[in-house]
Amino acid sequence: MWCFLLFTLASCLFNEGLCSSPTHHHNHKRQSKSRTTPPPNCIPIGKDTKNPTIKSALASLGTGNTPACLFLNPGTYQEQIVINYKGPLTVYGSTPNSAAYSANTVTITHSVNSATAGNLDKSSTVLVMSSNVKFYNVNFKNGFGPEKSQAVAFTAHEDSRHLSFYACQFLSHQDTLYVKSGSTTYFNACYIEGNTDFIFGGGSAWLQSSTIASNAPGYITASGRDKDDPSWFVFDKCKIIATPNSKLSGKVFLGRPWRKLARVMFQNSMLSDILHKEGWTKMADGATPLFYEWNNTGAGAKIEGRRMESKATGAVKIESVLRDWEGWVDRKF
Repeated sequence: MWCFLLFTLASCLFNEGLCSSPTHHHNHKRQSKSRTTPPPNCIPIGKDTKNPTIKSALASLGTGNTPACLFLNPGTYQEQIVINYKGPLTVYGSTPNSAAYSANTVTITHSVNSATAGNLDKSSTVLVMSSNVKFYNVNFKNGFGPEKSQAVAFTAHEDSRHLSFYACQFLSHQDTLYVKSGSTTYFNACYIEGNTDFIFGGGSAWLQSSTIASNAPGYITASGRDKDDPSWFVFDKCKIIATPNSKLSGKVFLGRPWRKLARVMFQNSMLSDILHKEGWTKMADGATPLFYEWNNTGAGAKIEGRRMESKATGAVKIESVLRDWEGWVDRKF
């Protein structure tokens, strides 16, 4: 017994903390449960309620800073939303299965590109300027179309802290999910779809047990890290795939550096054959990015011939990305 324990300890030390990975709190199976009625003290939104739109419900919250809750009844909400509530906010979408994004019944959608809107923020279907916001079972979509144009589905604004997403979907083509500098975000069991730089920005994002789906040739990430700060994009236990009927073998890159000090890790994930053998490619002039891969599987995980990749010595821990995560991530999900 003692020999076994010593061997296990040695293995952990050799692998630089992998055995103590904080992702172990996600190893439990998510409980499938229905959430089709508002939790206590939650404002219902949708048809046959006092708030048929999300905008009206947000307006009803006023300028307070006490904890608030919104419950979206099933439907497609054709709205462009800015959230700047000062207190903690939880947003639930009605669902027969809270554990699976595929069961979501709520979609917030808008269709505009940044050229028409004026900038990236103004193109975003949902822009969150608040901190301490949780979303459960909500789909965010920018339906502008496949034209080569930036059209954001969701933006975490500068310094928006503690935004978390559980079984949510993010749908667009270019620039789907924008995580701006200073923001801290966490995604669990989510689905993110796009093709060009569709997870991008200079903030921090920890993506756990999520599906990343390319719908055309392109680049998954475009890290905007431009100074020596703690920001990371880390994909842990994710699946990197193509959307159905997309023939993308060898046509997708893990990322490119939008800014000079881009930093991204794919670890413990399944990388399908959509990946180009070089893995990463150029963008910003003079960039010295930190692009890592660790302990991945699948046809795209073969790292011979990788370009611009830094050598990883172990898995990244969540506290390196979201330092105070234990205080705001829903660990029961």
